[in-house]
Amino acid sequence: MIERFLTGFSGTDMVFAAFAFMGTLFFFLRLAWMFVGGIDDGGHAHEAGAGHTTDADGSEAAFTLISVNTITAFFMMSGWIGLACSRQFALGVFPSVSLGFAAGALSMALTAYFFAAALKLASPGERFEIQQAIGLTANVYQTIPAGGKGKIQVVIRGVGRELEAISENQEEIASFQNVKVVRAIDHQTVAVSKTA
Repeated sequence: MIERFLTGFSGTDMVFAAFAFMGTLFFFLRLAWMFVGGIDDGGHAHEAGAGHTTDADGSEAAFTLISVNTITAFFMMSGWIGLACSRQFALGVFPSVSLGFAAGALSMALTAYFFAAALKLASPGERFEIQQAIGLTANVYQTIPAGGKGKIQVVIRGVGRELEAISENQEEIASFQNVKVVRAIDHQTVAVSKTA
């Protein structure tokens, strides 16, 4: 069936077809994977804990013009439009490539716009930067050993978060003690000190 479909394809048509088929396949695979919570638009694995951070502009989620989903949309649409222009309308190589490229670029822009719009609809509690925890009082959820990591619970903008924590003074901090968040170590770890 595929061989019959490809009969009479020029080299340019084959490139368009490859873009169209592979782009479409990858687009729907990513879409399905995103629905089950596997990866975000930037290709990052979603974490079940609260350490995952995304600011209001969606910088970590990479909802920008250049992201995996927008590039996938570019190849998918440029392939289909280019193939249609070449095979269906017999416009020639240059017009087909030009229109395919234009359609791909438009698809990139629209995909970026829709993902950014979707991000703005998210609850403010879901948009979280670990720096927001600095200066807040938290409760030790799992003992923080001297020189090791434990876990704390902290309320940020009305939402409870569980973060990994180390002791700023390299001392053990037992569970259920109140601590103050001193600084951020990475996107899911903070340094804390005992409260007075």
